[in-house]
Amino acid sequence: MTRSLILSAAFLLVTGAVQAEELLCQGSITSIQGEGLVNRTHRFELSGLRGADVAAVIEKSRKIALQRQDKALRKGPYGNFRQMSTLDLECLSGSQKLQIQRTIKTRP
Repeated sequence: MTRSLILSAAFLLVTGAVQAEELLCQGSITSIQGEGLVNRTHRFELSGLRGADVAAVIEKSRKIALQRQDKALRKGPYGNFRQMSTLDLECLSGSQKLQIQRTIKTRP
């Protein structure tokens, strides 16, 4: 009886730890298209973004920004996007709330 209680408690702790490690994020990426006086600011919304850690979430965000920038380039002739974009995310990891604000390189 005691052994089964210990095993079930250990199982609950392990499953809780696995769920707590995954980040669920939402927020936006702000990119600027064009140079000088002729520029346009794009804000790309992100929601339901999941990752194992902060680095994985940032990498997924970078890929999404690149896709959306390519789509915006096809729509408007404002010039190329700048290399750096601003990332602003709010993430939940279990009961913890994280705020991620970074400047990421989206263009090579």
